[in-house]
Amino acid sequence: MIHDLIMTNSSPLNLANQDLGNRSFKGKNLKGADFKGSDLRGCDFSYALLQEANVEGVRMGRTPRQFIPLLLIVGVVALLSADAFSFCKFVGWASCPLLIQ
Repeated sequence: MIHDLIMTNSSPLNLANQDLGNRSFKGKNLKGADFKGSDLRGCDFSYALLQEANVEGVRMGRTPRQFIPLLLIVGVVALLSADAFSFCKFVGWASCPLLIQ
């Protein structure tokens, strides 16, 4: 629906006070669009024309859904680090092959 409005509407868009999270506006002409008070977390505005757009009071940044892969990577690294630490403690720090000597 929003994609159709962007493509067919020649007057500035009124997208005020809406949840527009995780949408792509990549390369869109949003000149004069009104995003006032909208939730824009996770949106992609790459190469979009935002000249004279109203972004007063918008919420921006990453959504919690975007943090899940990062948290999974951090968890795996933490587990591997703990495993390596316990291995070195078990075999002795001096003979641990994981340490740079």
